[in-house]
Amino acid sequence: KPEGPLPSVQFAEDNFDFGTINEGDVVDHVFKFTNTGTAPLIISSATASCGCTVPVWPRDPIAVGEEGEIKVQFNSRNKPGIQNKTVTITANTYPKVSRLRIKANVTKKDPA
Repeated sequence: KPEGPLPSVQFAEDNFDFGTINEGDVVDHVFKFTNTGTAPLIISSATASCGCTVPVWPRDPIAVGEEGEIKVQFNSRNKPGIQNKTVTITANTYPKVSRLRIKANVTKKDPA
């Protein structure tokens, strides 16, 4: 563990289930977090496990005690069935990586 003051990210939730959605729906969820550490939080990246999932994160440092949010958008086009996606957050925390997970049951579009 590094010496000195460190930021710490505390998510209100780290899993979200969209429930049943229709194939082709584009849905999003906002994950709220707080910097509960002792130094400014800097998120260097947020990457998704697939191109159908797009995370948007704050580029500016989050001060101690401040809140922020990461928006995760999921495009269900051509993704029928149960979908489990992971967003990997890399920040100046210890440990450096946090993970957020989304889930959806995508109803297959009628080919008609």
